Amino acid sequence: MTLHAIHLTAPERATLRAFVNSGEHLVRLVIHAWILLWSDEEWSCEQIMRALHVGAHRITAVRRRYLNEGLDTCLKDRPRKGRPTVITSTAVAQLTALACSNPPKGRKKWTVPLLAEYYLKQYGQTLSESTVQKILKAHHLKPWKKKCGASPR
Repeated sequence: MTLHAIHLTAPERATLRAFVNSGEHLVRLVIHAWILLWSDEEWSCEQIMRALHVGAHRITAVRRRYLNEGLDTCLKDRPRKGRPTVITSTAVAQLTALACSNPPKGRKKWTVPLLAEYYLKQYGQTLSESTVQKILKAHHLKPWKKKCGASPR
């Protein structure tokens, strides 16, 4: 008998099977689902460790989380530590619009430093060059190239 014995209901089992077979979820969450399914089938901790290449601590943590908080919390990530995102969807839209506009007089193309500078002048918010680059990359914008969706030329 394991310390954290798992006994799933039929609907929970069906939910977990659909979860692992969908191919739409993060691997770490799929591993949580497999831990719960195999724990319900009375696999030992060692068997699950070998099958999933995870440590005993992770298996115990998932089992404990299921028993204390339920199935839904096991299949979702908890909020992570770290600084929250400062850039809003409005700022992304504003930067995208700026990158798609004509560059300032005397310039043929937008550059990342130029976009950061003009964003500060126009909207009063500082964006680092790395943030500008990440936003442009996420939206597949390359305003420094001649043939680009963001370039008017």
